[in-house]
Amino acid sequence: MLRHSLIACAILLSAISAQAADAQGSQILEQVIAAAGGRDAYKHAGNFRATGTFSLYSSGEVVESGSADLVGAGLKRFRLTASLGNETRVWLWNDGVGFLSAGNKQTGRIGSHNLSSLEGITLPILKVVALLDGHSSSIQLVEVATVDGREAYRIRVIQTPTDQKERLILGRDSATTNILIDKQTLSIIAIEDTIYPNGHLRESYQHGVEYRDYRAINGAQVPFSIKERISGQATWGLQLNSFSPGESPSSSEFQLN
Repeated sequence: MLRHSLIACAILLSAISAQAADAQGSQILEQVIAAAGGRDAYKHAGNFRATGTFSLYSSGEVVESGSADLVGAGLKRFRLTASLGNETRVWLWNDGVGFLSAGNKQTGRIGSHNLSSLEGITLPILKVVALLDGHSSSIQLVEVATVDGREAYRIRVIQTPTDQKERLILGRDSATTNILIDKQTLSIIAIEDTIYPNGHLRESYQHGVEYRDYRAINGAQVPFSIKERISGQATWGLQLNSFSPGESPSSSEFQLN
């Protein structure tokens, strides 16, 4: 009888601890949003135009770079055009449909299972707001780790669709996202998740986007240095030189030419 009571107490304490971690994770994400300028600032900054330098990496080294032009409208509409030496690459998504066009290669569609990872790639607060406000997700403070010599929170968000519509939007049965946050400044250091080859979910790759060089633009904190890694290897980097929030871009700007 005593043994059963001890087991029940252990289960109860574990559940209480998990609930506390969930509450703390949500609270930290709310603090991150506030420190970055708040939801209202990003309602304006989410509609933007930006320019910069886009670089492709191979084996940790920059192999090609060129100019980049970006336009965005919230989380769901985005276009990045990178003009490189031998080709122009375009990343485009529009209300749940995404494409990648690279030089003379056939334009490829970005599957919904990968698009959910890419949305908000240049403005991570938009992604955090969507994850925090989503009703089909659990949020937990996993640990305090050391990242590049800084103490950082690791917040884990697990999205689990509750109906077919949500599953179609997410493109998979569940998705886990790790958000690394500088403990001192509450700025987002990186967002980590999983991507898959288009067409199936059997083979996965660790995917991460790192954020640095935050600058205040009309009350919003915008990362001017962005770098993507797949399986730990840098794939591309973006260094902004201008970011201009403004009116919502026209819908035609999010159509393939």
